[in-house]
Amino acid sequence: MRRIIIIGTVLAAFGGGAAALAAADANTYGGSISFSPTKAGSAHKPIPIGWKQTITAKSNQAGLNAAPLKDIKTTIYGLTVDTKLLPTCSNSKIESSGGTGCPSKSLVATGTVQSQLGPPSRQGPTVACDPILHVYNGGKNYVWEFFIVPNEQACPAQTGSATPYKGKFTRSGKNLILNVPLPPDVSTDAGGLGLDASLVHEQLNWKKVTKKVKGKTVGYFATVGCKAHKRPFKVKYTDTTGSSTITGKAKC
Repeated sequence: MRRIIIIGTVLAAFGGGAAALAAADANTYGGSISFSPTKAGSAHKPIPIGWKQTITAKSNQAGLNAAPLKDIKTTIYGLTVDTKLLPTCSNSKIESSGGTGCPSKSLVATGTVQSQLGPPSRQGPTVACDPILHVYNGGKNYVWEFFIVPNEQACPAQTGSATPYKGKFTRSGKNLILNVPLPPDVSTDAGGLGLDASLVHEQLNWKKVTKKVKGKTVGYFATVGCKAHKRPFKVKYTDTTGSSTITGKAKC
């Protein structure tokens, strides 16, 4: 009942209608990426590594909620990933079991999300939606991302209201790229509620996972080099108003 009342209040306040928004209403993004260990490694001596990504978002215009994200593309220098190393979990198994039916070692990242759900006008009342984010190894250079809602107080949506969505790893030169398109049920129709999801803060921790292969310790993620003792990265955010890219250099 609480869920229905909150959704109804948010939609009724502005009629659930969309508004024409100008480019000036675009988002401002922030965030960082850090790595552990902070070693360079090399192609001949790759070193297993874990990393943490933090994202923040807000509207450029006071009084507006942040525009919903449609895609996040992260590029990191000197990393590799081996999705063949670990067990996989399919999107259907994640969805049917809420992730509990997946092999434990297929869970490669966990994180927290703070967001606000509101009408497409991006104005007026919102309700907090703060799920837990789980990422599962999908094999073939894919991962599956999935929101877990721990209790009714965390979000008016429920676990499973948003289906698992796919991220894909690719390589470009010495860079590892992770591209994650965000489907409507985590963006412009969050949880199927007809509301926009405005991200406030996200922190995702990618595990340092290793496995012995022919007597050698191999990492799911590995570092194979840095540039001038730094690890350059960039993150391109695409939302409903346009796109923006942030850049940085982590210790290495």
